[in-house]
Amino acid sequence: MNLFSINRKWSFTLLVISIISITSVLVIFQSESFDEPFFIKNCGLFSQYGLSRYFLLNMKLQAPGPFYQIFHFITSSFTGYDVVWMRIITITTLLVCIYFSKKIVELENQQSEVKYENMALLFFVIPTTWVYGTMAITQVPAMFCALGFVLLFNKQNHFNAFILGILLGLSILGRVHYGAFALLCLFDVLRNLDRNVLIKNSIIISTAMLICLPVFMIWQGYVPPDHQAQFSDTTQLNFSSAFTGAIYLFLFTIILVPKLLVQRINAYFFAIFVGLFLLNFSFNLFPKSAVVISALLKFLPERLISAVPIPLYSTIAVFVIYHYINLKEIFAMKAKGVFGIIVILTIASGLMSRQFSDGYVFQVLPLIIVFNYEKIESKMFVPKYVFFSCVGFIYLLYRMSIIYN
Repeated sequence: MNLFSINRKWSFTLLVISIISITSVLVIFQSESFDEPFFIKNCGLFSQYGLSRYFLLNMKLQAPGPFYQIFHFITSSFTGYDVVWMRIITITTLLVCIYFSKKIVELENQQSEVKYENMALLFFVIPTTWVYGTMAITQVPAMFCALGFVLLFNKQNHFNAFILGILLGLSILGRVHYGAFALLCLFDVLRNLDRNVLIKNSIIISTAMLICLPVFMIWQGYVPPDHQAQFSDTTQLNFSSAFTGAIYLFLFTIILVPKLLVQRINAYFFAIFVGLFLLNFSFNLFPKSAVVISALLKFLPERLISAVPIPLYSTIAVFVIYHYINLKEIFAMKAKGVFGIIVILTIASGLMSRQFSDGYVFQVLPLIIVFNYEKIESKMFVPKYVFFSCVGFIYLLYRMSIIYN
């Protein structure tokens, strides 16, 4: 049954919302929106100096690597580094990412017919997608290469291995977290102890290293020098960032698969939360008061409120790990098991950062969709996603108004 055809009026409504949202980000607050002015400055620097040592050491106010500049330099003859045209390129690239996600789901789940429209709905339902997907933010070009890497990974020939190595290297230069995709190579070798498989994956890793290591050596790190200050204190893990990432991932997953909230296993997670809360309330083991929770529960005693956050965050983190880490699939060397590890590793990368970025979750959003796709069963498929798209659009306008003001 094609869930998209349940109600054509809802489908038309979603199409209208999509057009309005995309049009809005193309024409409203063009140069004032998000980080584009900083990234465009670095694009100009790249145009002048190329991928030189001077450029790599003088990238300012940009956490990712230089692939964003390389990507938009290639299209600059068309865009002229104009914000609107750069966004059109970004939107087009995101649409290709949706298609890649569809093909990956088909390869992973041959029994289930994938509807291209439904995959698009899944991609655009997450509120932050309207912010990241249709703005000139750096995740999309790297996401394009990473998904291309996953899609082509099972093509068994040495020339294809070079292509895969280039895609992996470029995705890492776009967002260093995509280094976790090298796990696909490791699992492939463990699953097939074969000479050709070993050669193929050696070529992939070697090619990716040849692309990335010269840049990292110039930086003396894996992010530009301008951004290394916040990573300088590696002696202290920032659990609050990782917890925030787990919460984002939890919310995204529940939006996509709401039936997870009514599973019987949730009784155990509730018991975990109650146990941790009682311990924290009795012995103050994890003293932390969350502003949001405090605001919502301000009618309660402060001691009671301050005992909630860490047990709640910890329970959500356990729930997320339980959902995405399937040991049976990992031991069977299935790609979906690797996807789960990559998603969790990306979220856990917040441990090394003082400030969590919702972009960490967005960059693995395709894998989250691929992971959860066959579990989506709902008669309210389109209406539910129309609602969340509206939420995303409101969120986008709110973010843009803050920056504009």
